[in-house]
Amino acid sequence: TNATEIKKLIRYDGRAVLILFDLSASPFERSDLERYRDWQSLGRGNHRRSAFNVAYFHRKPGKHRVSEIIRLNVSPNR
Repeated sequence: TNATEIKKLIRYDGRAVLILFDLSASPFERSDLERYRDWQSLGRGNHRRSAFNVAYFHRKPGKHRVSEIIRLNVSPNR
């Protein structure tokens, strides 16, 4: 769902971060976020690909509304 934003971040030459907020009752696991590392081709041409960071904020399941963050550095396959 964030394909256009990820393409922009990969092509951007500099520091970049994708911030995700999840307010659902069933948040993603770290293994689900690892899929950001598997990125398909950007199309024809010699594209410069840069690394970017993902910050995923979610609520911990339970009575107390405590939030957690998962940080992930993504360096696209070359």
